[in-house]
Amino acid sequence: MLKGKMTVNFVKKFDDEIFIDKMKVYFRVYNFLYKGLL
Repeated sequence: MLKGKMTVNFVKKFDDEIFIDKMKVYFRVYNFLYKGLL
């Protein structure tokens, strides 16, 4: 039971990190395009 809960937490944390990485990439691209257009 505890192991399963830890696995879920690990996967959740992993997903969050991937999501944050994606947001950083999107933000960087958005910033780049925004500055390029101005």
